[in-house]
Amino acid sequence: MPISGGGQAGSGLDRALQQALDANLDDTLLTGEIFRGERKDYPDAIGDTDPDARPWQMSLGSKRKPPADDESLRTIIPSLWARLTGSAPKKANIDRRPQAGAACPEFSEKRSPSPAAAAKKAKRREQDALLALRALLTQSPTESDLFKFNFRFREELTGVVMVHGIGPQLAGQTLLDWVRPIVTLIGDVRATDPRFAPRRKESETAADGDRSRAAKRQAEPQAEISDPVYKSNIDFSGETFPVVQIRIPGRTDVAKGDPRASERTWIVTETWWASEVRPPTLRTMIDWLGEQGGVSRIVQGIQENMLGQGVVGTIARVSVQAFVSVIVSFVLLVLLALLGISRLIPFGPLQDAVTLRVASSFITDWFGGARTLLRDPAQSANVRGRLVATIKALRAYGCRHVVIVAHSGGTMVSLMTLTDPAYSKLRVDKLVTIGEALNLGWRLEDSNPDATPATPPQGNRMRGDLAVRQPTLQWRDFWATHDPAPSGAPPQLPKGMTNPPAPQFTAERVYNRMSIGEDHGGYWANDEHFLIPLIREIDVPTGDRGGSRFFCDEAESQVRARRKERVALLALWRRGMLALPIMTILAAAITTSGGLVRQAGDVAMAAFGLVPGNELVGDASATLAANGAAAAIWVVTWHQLYLLGILTLAVVFVLLLVLAVVPARVDRQWRGRPFGRVVLIVIDLAIGVVAFGVIVVTRFVGLGHPATAGGGPEVVLLTAAVTLAALIGAFWWMGLRGRELRARIRGLEGSNRVEDRLRRDVLIVVSAVVLSVFLGSLLVVMAAVALAFAGNEAAVDAGETRRFILGAIVVLLSFQVLGRLGTWRWEAWDARERRALRRRPMAYPHRYWSYILAALLTSAAVGGALIVAIGFDAALAWLLAGILGIVILSVGKDVVDNDIDTGEAGAGGAATGQSGTLVPGQPSGPPAGDAAS
Repeated sequence: MPISGGGQAGSGLDRALQQALDANLDDTLLTGEIFRGERKDYPDAIGDTDPDARPWQMSLGSKRKPPADDESLRTIIPSLWARLTGSAPKKANIDRRPQAGAACPEFSEKRSPSPAAAAKKAKRREQDALLALRALLTQSPTESDLFKFNFRFREELTGVVMVHGIGPQLAGQTLLDWVRPIVTLIGDVRATDPRFAPRRKESETAADGDRSRAAKRQAEPQAEISDPVYKSNIDFSGETFPVVQIRIPGRTDVAKGDPRASERTWIVTETWWASEVRPPTLRTMIDWLGEQGGVSRIVQGIQENMLGQGVVGTIARVSVQAFVSVIVSFVLLVLLALLGISRLIPFGPLQDAVTLRVASSFITDWFGGARTLLRDPAQSANVRGRLVATIKALRAYGCRHVVIVAHSGGTMVSLMTLTDPAYSKLRVDKLVTIGEALNLGWRLEDSNPDATPATPPQGNRMRGDLAVRQPTLQWRDFWATHDPAPSGAPPQLPKGMTNPPAPQFTAERVYNRMSIGEDHGGYWANDEHFLIPLIREIDVPTGDRGGSRFFCDEAESQVRARRKERVALLALWRRGMLALPIMTILAAAITTSGGLVRQAGDVAMAAFGLVPGNELVGDASATLAANGAAAAIWVVTWHQLYLLGILTLAVVFVLLLVLAVVPARVDRQWRGRPFGRVVLIVIDLAIGVVAFGVIVVTRFVGLGHPATAGGGPEVVLLTAAVTLAALIGAFWWMGLRGRELRARIRGLEGSNRVEDRLRRDVLIVVSAVVLSVFLGSLLVVMAAVALAFAGNEAAVDAGETRRFILGAIVVLLSFQVLGRLGTWRWEAWDARERRALRRRPMAYPHRYWSYILAALLTSAAVGGALIVAIGFDAALAWLLAGILGIVILSVGKDVVDNDIDTGEAGAGGAATGQSGTLVPGQPSGPPAGDAAS
């Protein structure tokens, strides 16, 4: 098998693979056989799964629920009141405040093989090897025969393959980005955990009196290098396999026969398959994403899992697909037309339109990778061959165990490769999938998009059954709550696919940022829920991570709880930055004369006047406003379009208002902390339903006040609410009918009866007409919204309405700026607490400054909302000065904190105060290929 994309002199993996292939070791590398006469099966798993200790690790088919759903508020509030009043003693709770420095419970002896059994196994292997050597010497062996005999896998080496997702990745980029946080985490653990104190050999602790003084100095123990990276060879050209070797220290608190007592080396490389594919054409992608329903199936999978099984989820589930398909098809066709026009017009800037080219590149290079894996057999096989070559290179290097870590589209590559009949002897110990795209792949390949679960047809490579093809494989899936790739859910195995129970296949819910736009790429900044479990899984490649030398179940439980609390506060902050400006705009519209919203509109119009070329837009708006009163498009006048645009904006505002009022219930992440949970509930309700109630009551009480008389905004909002309800009902009805029509059309497909073919054609035409009417209506609504911004002289209050609309947009954007400020402070807090928890997982982190800063920012946001709603512009300068003061104070504290942390121990530094040993050399054992590389 040729080395795909590799040279013959580079990382050492290339040379090892070439020598193994020259010795005809293909079967040996693919099956995991060590050498002649040795057992082919893998060793038993280290340790058993303890579901009670790790409730987050469950089988794929398990039902999930929010973390604190079992804690009823009816029991939390009385117990909290009793604690506050002193009428009941405080109950102990392991999740509340763990004792600092508490030791992790040790593992039982049954997790480790006995030294006698290990010695017996080694002796049997030695006898088998001697018998094979005698047989070989009687046959005049060649150099290839000797290499084949000498080759063996080394137990102390673990190969790790990083498989990136779709997109134009650079060579070495995935390896560097993913290894960096792993190295930092291992370095921090080594620096602070006394169980990893280096061992000393007798020859290193006592000097021989007969040696010379120079020899004595060489024999003195030296401080061990704290950097976990042993060697690195990264070729950024992609011509060779890049390699990073990470040295894993042994623990000193376990017996010598325990696997955790010995040092190990992780040989980490990547499968860079981006260079193995050629992106499809834009025309092909437009057909696949639009007309063939690619984007609609993706959107449908996301909303089905993230909107839940309630009323909103049901309505979205039955109505979204066809409408999304027609919208996407039209938008992509417009993009294709604009690209064609830009090439025809001999005008350089238009031909090189950056926006059009970026959009085209994004569609073909990013989404194109998914289509290539699913619909281009030749290129898909090329990618699978690249992954197989990488695994074989690690095997040839001597890695006894191989772990695959795959992200996004790389999970589809891993599934199709591990179940490929062409590589039936391929053996991998563990597969770790993060942000998997399997759910989307199964849905994209299913002929019936309405089916649940999505099930591709028989013979499709996405139907590969891992449990059957890889019976010894351990599969660990990590899915973030708001990750759009897995659709916010664990893998939903297709019908007929085997679903082994835990611990062989498990799925774990993690909390990255609780954001659709940030969760997919946030795994590698999540120490507690992903990085710590990841290094534990790699440390025990053949079984459950309970036998890992890193951390323990109790320590992992503690850091997971702290992570959920932090992310819940971030989600509440983002919700506040949506709810507060919405309530501000509502209060300014119906309870005051507009507050500062209209002044904000004046600022926006003045700023737009400074933009070069604004005169063209102004002239067009004036023409529409001056001549549109009596003009008509068929039966719709410009004035009616203007009113339709106002109504559309009001409907959007009502929809945002609903999102602002409905509580987010982020308090459920604070399990076992009743006081904090009650505080979060109060804030969640105060910025939503309570604020809305106060505004409504204020309006009702102040009906006779001149500043609030008229009732115009209420009429518009009430009309918008009724319109929104009618639209939801219409979409729901059309979605149900659409599903029935699609089912009938699929049922009539392939029939030879004339009446069935005619009936199918009629149904297709009717569906096309309905979708065309929907698309035309959408274009009219877009034109109406544009006209609402342009204004209409036929409407008396057109100018004031436009000022208010622009001011509302400015208010929303201003709160988003404040939201970014709060997110910036959260990220600093997150980085600091992650570092503290990975060094001292059983110690509760100090959060006083974080809570104080959160209170200051929340007060600034609430104060800003009141100032804008009431129109108290005199206090605006004081508010801005206060926010600036918070920024300056935060920067100063960051500088001081970083100064102190630098003086203690940086990432990976050894600040334990203990002497180290000499840096151990390459682990002993027969060479595999060029082991020195």
